Amino acid sequence: HLVEEKKEMSAFEKINENLKSAYSSTMRNSFGESAIEQINVAIKSLQNIESYNEHYKELYDRLKSCLIELQDVGDTIHDDLNNNIFDEERFNYVDERINFLKTLFRKYGGNYENLINYYNNISQKLENLLNSTEKYKQLIIEKEKILEKINNIQNKISLARKSGAEKLKLGMEKELKTLGMPNARMDIHFNKISEQFSLLGYDSVEFMFSANLGFELKPLNKVVSGGEMSRVMLAYKILLSSVDDIHTIVFDEIDSGLSGNMATVVAEYMARLSLTKQILAISHLPQICAMADRNIKVEKYSDQITTHTKSTVLQGETLFAEIARLMGATTDSKGLEMGRVLKEKNEEYKNKLKE
Repeated sequence: HLVEEKKEMSAFEKINENLKSAYSSTMRNSFGESAIEQINVAIKSLQNIESYNEHYKELYDRLKSCLIELQDVGDTIHDDLNNNIFDEERFNYVDERINFLKTLFRKYGGNYENLINYYNNISQKLENLLNSTEKYKQLIIEKEKILEKINNIQNKISLARKSGAEKLKLGMEKELKTLGMPNARMDIHFNKISEQFSLLGYDSVEFMFSANLGFELKPLNKVVSGGEMSRVMLAYKILLSSVDDIHTIVFDEIDSGLSGNMATVVAEYMARLSLTKQILAISHLPQICAMADRNIKVEKYSDQITTHTKSTVLQGETLFAEIARLMGATTDSKGLEMGRVLKEKNEEYKNKLKE
């Protein structure tokens, strides 16, 4: 608007001269040839003949309407001439204002939109400074509300975790009894990590364990033996198999420290677990190897240059022979029969699980 106003004020002389010309042509002329005077002559001429034909009457009326409009235009031009006074003080103000805005544009973004954005930003900062104390109090209140909400959520997480821990503890003790540890006891201790929050809640969880009657509960990782850990892990996986999202489990020597009847129990547990999970097991126990759906023998051998690894899929008599070897039997017909019997017994057990 300032640019348009300056443009109009700069053309003051041109505008004034043309207004005068338009007014003279419309309203008065030193030679008596103004537009209004000429139209008046035409109106009088039509008035003389309007009684002869309706068409002439219509032309007469239309021209009178034109005269009224023209007189109004002339009066307006006359008013514009009287009001068209050059205001030098206003012109200087507009010019200075435009130059000032151009300087601002160059300094703060080059256009009006960027200048307004900058103004809004610094206005907001100024408002924040002027109202900093009130703003600080408001933020403190909001912070306390958020912290309270987070604390409530973490309390719910902790309660749910402790409820689940009680079920897990009872389930673990039951499974461990089945795995040949009738006196095994477990507990799950909870400690608050700190006052800080985390996505996992504020609980520090520690598994406590005792395998024998009369011994106090101690941290699992400090008192459990190799064979006990194998059974603890197997019981844990059995309990969680129906709720976790893990589809494949690798047992590397989980049967370490097991023998005899307990090896058979662990093999049966692994068969149960394989109904919902894919299990990859590395084992030297014949009971577990005979329970597998697929057996691969891995062995190392050396030539005179380096050491090699060889893997062989075992089936039929080669499988029976390997099971017999793990049982400590010979690989003759009697040993093969022992391996075959154990394999068939385990296959019968798995078929019953699937029923």
